[in-house]
Amino acid sequence: MISKKCRICGREFDGCLTYRHLVVHKISWQEYKDKYEPGLTTSNGSGSYKVRKQVSATLKRKYASGEIKHPTDAIQKTLKKKYASGEHRKDYEERVCVACCVCGKNVKIKKSVAKAKGKKYACSLSCARKRDKVWDRLHNEKIRNRVKETKAKSRQAGHHNTNYIPRIQFPCTNCGKLKEIREDTKDKRHFCSFKCQGEWKHNSEEIKATLRKTRTLQVFPSKDTSIEVAIQQVLTQLGIYFVKHKTLMSLGIVCSSKVKYHQADIALPENKLIIECDGDYWHNYPNGTEEDRTIDEAIQNAGWKILRLWENEINGDLGLCVKKIAEYSISNN
Repeated sequence: MISKKCRICGREFDGCLTYRHLVVHKISWQEYKDKYEPGLTTSNGSGSYKVRKQVSATLKRKYASGEIKHPTDAIQKTLKKKYASGEHRKDYEERVCVACCVCGKNVKIKKSVAKAKGKKYACSLSCARKRDKVWDRLHNEKIRNRVKETKAKSRQAGHHNTNYIPRIQFPCTNCGKLKEIREDTKDKRHFCSFKCQGEWKHNSEEIKATLRKTRTLQVFPSKDTSIEVAIQQVLTQLGIYFVKHKTLMSLGIVCSSKVKYHQADIALPENKLIIECDGDYWHNYPNGTEEDRTIDEAIQNAGWKILRLWENEINGDLGLCVKKIAEYSISNN
């Protein structure tokens, strides 16, 4: 330790010898550096001499005029005020006061941050989580509204669309309510709702006729039953020509529209005979069904004969069934 003069007040005091000079008394250079020097140096480690010189001159003047008792207290206050905020830095940015978007607490933040985040700034992590939930919900609502607006615009005049086709008012095919459609589709059917479309399909004779025509190209059932296969094998062994699952209309039988699409199980065109292999359960053995009686009447009126073989007869006595087929074939010939 050596005796030195304070660089501000001029008092002699015991200090330590440093690579530069002694600063003030009552504290050593290292203590002063630890407390106040970090704010007086730049980020690359070089000393900010001009700043230190200005601070020292200000302290000397205030001490001489009696505004402060001792430079040590003034250094502490001045440096804390000037450098704690970071105003001495080259990259220092002005701070502005912003209210938290969740709790409303006022917080000082950088001007650029306030400009970027705006009303979305949150003062804490909990506030940020609450904000994100609210903003996500609002963002989704905005997207939904934007989609609605876009769809509405696309349905309007369409001047922005190069492929736009003019719209016209056209009545619903079922109820007659006016609906806006494209001009190039006026030759097609249009419905104001799915309900109208369903009602029209259910009641339209045109659709029914189309379904009946389509049904003639289908085979019901898709797989022959066991009793049908048994009769088909017998006819094949006897060398009798037959066709299966043909509609009455395709066989040349003239009958009403309700019956003409009926598919015969087995038909002998040469003998004008139709063989129906009826299951006991499905065709109500032994009385039969009303639909079966209607089909029988239509076939007989057209000059054909019909032979109905029950399931229990085919499974019980196949020979008897063969005799019946032979009798019907001979009588027709």
